[in-house]
Amino acid sequence: MNELISKNDEMLTVVSEYQNRLFGYLDALQLPKQNVLVGVEERETVFANVPRVIQKIDEEKRGHSFYISKFIAACGAGLFDAALNYLWDETILSLRMKIAQFSLDYFKSAVPEEVAKKIKNEDDLRNVDDNDIVKGCQKIGLISDAGYRHLDFIRGMRNWVSAAHPNQEELSGLNLCSWLETCIKEVIGKDPVAPAITNQQLLLNIKTKVFEERDIEPIRSTLNDTPIDYIESLAGALFGMFCEPEGKVEVKNNIRLIAKDVWRLLSEQKKKSLGLRHATWAVNGDIERKNAAHDFLEMVNGLSYLSDDMKTAEFSDALNHLYYAHCGFNNFYNEPAFASLVNKYVPETGAIPDVMRNDYVRVLSLCLIGNGHGISNAAEPYYGKMVSKFTDKEIDVFLRLFSDLEFSSRLQYEDCQNRYVKLKDKIKTKTSKASFIRVFDFIDKVFPKALQHVGEREEYKRLINLIG
Repeated sequence: MNELISKNDEMLTVVSEYQNRLFGYLDALQLPKQNVLVGVEERETVFANVPRVIQKIDEEKRGHSFYISKFIAACGAGLFDAALNYLWDETILSLRMKIAQFSLDYFKSAVPEEVAKKIKNEDDLRNVDDNDIVKGCQKIGLISDAGYRHLDFIRGMRNWVSAAHPNQEELSGLNLCSWLETCIKEVIGKDPVAPAITNQQLLLNIKTKVFEERDIEPIRSTLNDTPIDYIESLAGALFGMFCEPEGKVEVKNNIRLIAKDVWRLLSEQKKKSLGLRHATWAVNGDIERKNAAHDFLEMVNGLSYLSDDMKTAEFSDALNHLYYAHCGFNNFYNEPAFASLVNKYVPETGAIPDVMRNDYVRVLSLCLIGNGHGISNAAEPYYGKMVSKFTDKEIDVFLRLFSDLEFSSRLQYEDCQNRYVKLKDKIKTKTSKASFIRVFDFIDKVFPKALQHVGEREEYKRLINLIG
């Protein structure tokens, strides 16, 4: 450690000399030098803290962490915005490697189908949006819920403050050290949690072994003790593997032995979402997958979750496009066209197919509270029209959104908090249901200090359960 302290002192001497020479060069070129580099004292903060943080990466991984080296180089140069970009690149690269080593099929089950169908091998992960990488990893247990909240914040800062966009924001050395520690703790230096490892091993065994009835009882016992989030991710993987046209007969037979045990543990919404995939494949003319999905649902006594109305699938497709436009770059420009399209599927009565209600309310709410940097003004009138048609069924879903990790994570931003309150107050006027009013009143009581943590409060959970 004493040697590192000495190295730090040497680095700061070099940094100061580099800055003086660079500023002289910029002067000679008659270019601005103000606000180009972060001050030496902030760089000193980074060098003072980096050795302790880097020790949390084991030596083998450290030897391959090229973007961490670039992160430190950018910090030394005083380009903190570029450093944040490199840190995020290292984090996403680490997640892609973990996915490839863990289970590509399992990850594909945790992302929307339009994303999953583009992934044939690990190289295709480079074409998957960062938001989908992070969310998918959270669902399969490569990132914890708390880790997701932290990474979602860092991703937002990377998008709006780093060198990824023109900006004049200032980052401090402590900011960067804190975010470096978070990325190492939650991703770069972390192993998957136990339920995720269990699911990964089960999927591997399904693909490589032949099960018999006597093999199922210990699997059934393990499933009963597995958290619901991991069960639902597992179900998505099993459903996708069963419906794969080129899937092996032995794999499908293995799935038949455990499908009912998995199905009985699923939430109603997950069951509906699998039924909706049948409708989507039917609309797209994917006959083999559609027929396999029918067989799966029949096998688990889930035919009641089939959708006869093909327009439901079209509505789902439009809603997915709106969500991805909202999460992507240039969202303020891209959202209006898809908001208009979604609005066309909502009748004057406001009646939404049951299978779509959760996603519909969730996506509208995310678009209306924004990403911490405002919302799409051109799309807002369409959102307003749809919210004005909310019935008690949609309000029920809206009140439960605090249990949605992406939604609650947004509420760490002040702008999102204020927009949520505006939306909440509008929706509150549309109901007189006493159990709803009690939840609204509780939310009013905790605002603004604990808004993002409402879903964790026991009082909130109790009031939600009273809704029925």
